[in-house]
Amino acid sequence: MDPEELYVATAYADEGATLKRWRPRARGRATRIRKRTCHITVIVARLPEDRLERRRSRQAAATASRSRRVAASRRRGGAPQAEGEVEGVSPSEIARRYYYDAHPIDRRAFQLLVDTLGDTQLVVGTDFPAMPREMPCAKTLRSMDLSADVLENITWNNAFRFLGIEPPKA
Repeated sequence: MDPEELYVATAYADEGATLKRWRPRARGRATRIRKRTCHITVIVARLPEDRLERRRSRQAAATASRSRRVAASRRRGGAPQAEGEVEGVSPSEIARRYYYDAHPIDRRAFQLLVDTLGDTQLVVGTDFPAMPREMPCAKTLRSMDLSADVLENITWNNAFRFLGIEPPKA
């Protein structure tokens, strides 16, 4: 069955099992904690044939229209050459234009950000004074085996570059 021919006929949530836990309190007492769950039910059905036929004819007309527009644009020399590109730039290149406020709690997730976006777009953000249970981010960054240049970019240079000012010379 083609997923494009399906639609959500009914969706509802019912009460599920309640997990009962206890939290210790003062003077030897305990408070009940109820962790409620639910059952989510989604029923899908196939679209009726008349609606499927209308959808197919609309898609065929849109495809033909788009093909004509793309061909005309390419003749003028202004169309993107590949599907999914906007003005000749891929989505991953567009993502590398932004700065990202990253809090290095999880070393693996932070390393994935460095590998995916590069070290020139990451700026360290932290809630350390407000969240004393979190490990300070500088300690986490130092333990990640990043080169000195990458570490300096993430912790220092990128913030100044984002603000458009020159970092002070040490």
